[in-house]
Amino acid sequence: MIVIIIIKKETLMKKIIYLLFALLLVGSLACKRKSYVFLEEKAPEGSNFQYYSTVVEKWEELFTLDENFRKKHIGLKDRENFTSYAKINFDETGTPTIIENYKQDSFNTHMYYPYLIYIIERNDQGYQVKQTIKEWEKQELVEKNIAFRFFEKEKDGFYPDLIKTYNESGDLKPYENRFFNFKMIAEDSETNRRVIEAIAADKNFIIIEGFEEAHFNVRIRMFFYDALRTDAGFFALGNATPIRARFMRGTPEGFDFSFFKVLQEEEISDVDANFYKTEK
Repeated sequence: MIVIIIIKKETLMKKIIYLLFALLLVGSLACKRKSYVFLEEKAPEGSNFQYYSTVVEKWEELFTLDENFRKKHIGLKDRENFTSYAKINFDETGTPTIIENYKQDSFNTHMYYPYLIYIIERNDQGYQVKQTIKEWEKQELVEKNIAFRFFEKEKDGFYPDLIKTYNESGDLKPYENRFFNFKMIAEDSETNRRVIEAIAADKNFIIIEGFEEAHFNVRIRMFFYDALRTDAGFFALGNATPIRARFMRGTPEGFDFSFFKVLQEEEISDVDANFYKTEK
């Protein structure tokens, strides 16, 4: 009987030792997890920044952040999973106003710092862009270089010219980023109905497909970014809606546009069904 009791006590002690070892192992692993530091710029009041798993480092990329870029949208907690990321604020047209590029420090790998920043200001003539490059110097992050560029505002495009070029040469580069006013018919399809029913969903953009009212042979994909997503609800499927939109690019199927606004009656010319007044 005594021997049996001793065996039971030894078994209990082993269980306790194993449990303590397991708890110490879990605690050790938890302590090894990095605590990340993000040296992010102070956000201006009213801004609404979005995070992306890629960076914007070239001047010519500033105004071409299309849906392929925005599909790389990440959450606040995802930043530590990448060696670099971008933090971007967009205005109501989908145009960026602030682009902050961050990267992981090569020595202190738990730290991310801003190394390239663009501030974009719009005026009647175009866009004034300020570029700031930051580097470490004597353990301080300092501004090493500041540069400015001005991008002239593109003149509004004329939709029949876009169609003509598309049919004749297909070279639509000269029209990219220009604004067009035209009447779009949103296709009465199951796809569009599902999109409109889900406009309040947490997405960076939605797409409505259709045609310009006088050119049914060229398809249009209309992108609604960020806060403008809800404006897709103004489109009555199967009916023409007068809109203002920015031309993004041509595709084998037709045109991609970024929606800006629905035109009011006073903005529509009654002289020609294919011509609409430009925004003042």
